[in-house]
Amino acid sequence: MCNSECLPQAYYRQGVALQCLGRHADALAAFSSGLAQDPKSLQLLAGLVEAAMKSPLRGQHSEKLPSLTTTIFKDHKDDLPSSKEYLSC
Repeated sequence: MCNSECLPQAYYRQGVALQCLGRHADALAAFSSGLAQDPKSLQLLAGLVEAAMKSPLRGQHSEKLPSLTTTIFKDHKDDLPSSKEYLSC
């Protein structure tokens, strides 16, 4: 049975699965829900950014995403898995 400590991981896995299905908006919601449970999770944050960059909704603000990603992860880039490690569809 899942306790509150495994919920963020469950949201992460759900987000990855939804993203692999091309359901980027739903993936964004899953990653966001996971971050609500564990706001310091770099894995969830990386998933959220990845889903946002692949989302068809990003067109309006796509020019801001690279600088936002750099700002968010500047102090943690060595701690993050590569996208190939955590999102392999």
